[in-house]
Formats: sequence, structure tokens, C-alpha cells
Amino acid sequence: MALFPQLTSPFQVGSKQLRNRVTVTAHNLNWDHDGRLTKEYVDYLARRAEGGVGLLICFGAASVHAQAGAIHGRVSLWDPENEPLLTQLAAATHRHGAVIMSQANHVGRRGSSVTTEQPLLAPSQVPEPARREVPHELTVAEIDGIVASFADAAVRLHRCGWDGVEITSFGGQLIEQFWSPGGQPARRRVRQ
Repeated sequence: MALFPQLTSPFQVGSKQLRNRVTVTAHNLNWDHDGRLTKEYVDYLARRAEGGVGLLICFGAASVHAQAGAIHGRVSLWDPENEPLLTQLAAATHRHGAVIMSQANHVGRRGSSVTTEQPLLAPSQVPEPARREVPHELTVAEIDGIVASFADAAVRLHRCGWDGVEITSFGGQLIEQFWSPGGQPARRRVRQ
């Protein structure tokens, strides 16, 4: 790695010292079982830390809100049943010298009430383009509840020994749905 000395040098992120700048970015493995972590999922991620990364970002947008239901391929950070394996994964990551974070989000209207048996939640009743399901328009109290669910997920992760949370809003997820008046992800226009 002599060609890339910065890549292998320590790096300070907030209060955490990374042993290097190698990061495993969040990605979905679809190895959860109805939103619950599995031993295979934990072992896979722990091996990334064992391999020498400085930062391990897990789960590719784990769900923070129980009313969104268990979403296929997304770990449910709202589910207390995940705490033992979340704790085990954090301990394994730290034992191998890495820092661990989780992505967290709410899908909003991008979900499906067919699989969750819960109404979709969104800033307005604009349907998601692919599924065309009309979501329930959030009240202020419901928005407050979702904000609290992000905080609850962060507290759960902290209690389980995790180092941080990355709140995601890309790809038309709930947070981004508040930013676009048409409910669509913002697109940049390129001038010719």
C-alpha cells in the first residue's frame, strides 16, 4: 500500500479514531429474516472488520419505524429482538479494531402495504410512481413520531455498542419526499 499512504493512515471522525480510511459502505444482503438479523449476516459483517477496514457502515438503510413494518432486505432497527445480534456485531467489530455505524431511514411512500399490512406514510397523498399506491398524508403528530423513531434507533444502537448512525434520505425515501414539491427525487437539469 506504499502507493496510497493516505489510505492506510489513521483518520479522525468526530470523537472516533479510524485505524485507516478503508470503509465498507452500507449495502443490503437480504439475509435478514423479516427484518431480524441472522447469525450469517453478523458473521459476514464481522469478517469485513476482521479484514482490516477502519469503518464499517452496515445495512443499506435499515428501517427505524415500526409502522413501516418489516421490509424485505432491511434490518428493523425498531425491533428490540435485534439487540442481542446488534450487540454481538458491535463487539466483534471493535475486537477487530474497526468503528461501526448503521444507515437508518424510513421508506415513506416507497414501501408497500401489501407486504407490511400498514398504510404507507408520506408528506402528501402523491402516489409512488412504480406501485401507484396512494399513501396516508402524515399529521404533525405522526411526523413527530417518526422523528422520535430515528432517535430511538440511535439510542438502541448506542446501547448495543455502536459508534454512530448515518441518516439516509436518497432515492426517494421519506426525508427526500419532504424536499420535493412533486414527491419525486430532485433531479439536476443539464444545460446544453
